[in-house]
Amino acid sequence: MKRQIGYLIVSSLLVGCTAVKQVPAKAELPEVRATALATSQSSDVEKLSPLTEIELGKTRVGVPALQQAKVVGVTRMEKLEGEGFSALSESGSLPIFEAFAAAEPNPSFNGSDFQKLMPESEVRVGEVFQLNPQVFETFLKPIHPNVVTSLDRDGSGAYGLLRAFNDNSLDFIYRVHAQFVIAEDVIVSPAQFDGTLRVNRKTGAIESFSFRVPTTHQKNVNFEVQRDDFLVGMVFVPKMEVTSQSEPQELTHWTESVEVAGGRKALAERFFAFESIHWRSLPEALEVARQQKKPIFAIVIEGVLNDQSC
Repeated sequence: MKRQIGYLIVSSLLVGCTAVKQVPAKAELPEVRATALATSQSSDVEKLSPLTEIELGKTRVGVPALQQAKVVGVTRMEKLEGEGFSALSESGSLPIFEAFAAAEPNPSFNGSDFQKLMPESEVRVGEVFQLNPQVFETFLKPIHPNVVTSLDRDGSGAYGLLRAFNDNSLDFIYRVHAQFVIAEDVIVSPAQFDGTLRVNRKTGAIESFSFRVPTTHQKNVNFEVQRDDFLVGMVFVPKMEVTSQSEPQELTHWTESVEVAGGRKALAERFFAFESIHWRSLPEALEVARQQKKPIFAIVIEGVLNDQSC
């Protein structure tokens, strides 16, 4: 069956989010069989998200019991900044955001906390597994104790993926969406938290972890003040993260692995069905449309389309 590909031109104005309607997280994605390399290893029919250029690994990998009693982390957070706060100049709410800082600089976790981030059964490299978003609240409360991960909105949820393994280590990546209620009727919604976790297969020790708000966009935080006059805006946080005390050692010798970018793409497609669209630049879209004699469907949006800040 032939698949039709649409070409979208998106202009991101980055001035607010009131006009954006996100695709529901429960939207059905087209079913795509994995490559022959993956399916030849098992009689089960495996599936990959559309347009994700990664192959499932050959080996099903089990996870160890994480026995570590105490893992001390570091919470780093810089102040929110940006022109989006201009809407608060006459509201009296600006001091609430200026006072928003890390609640616990050196949080402690244990092995059982990280065990909840593991898949319930064996997984292959590149295989996405769903998690209860609330298991991430333990790791995000050091930023602010009033964290909410079970969001009643489009694009909510939490997913993980086994990115790589060798004889000694397992390397996972995650994505979860969350909000912080920093005062009565005052809500901060970061774009997303990208997570990493490396564990020792032999000892069950936590080698490194991180949960960070990405800074790839000029505005990566949405805020709402649900008082009197409803106020909303988008700002930027240079750093908002909870991590291990040391960064993970760079490893190049993996038995099986996928690129981080491909893994992140696979996770994003679980949140937003439109991530499976084949996006093209304006010049390329014009040329392909001319060659194939197809129309161009143009969309103008406000804000960032594929994260929780909008």
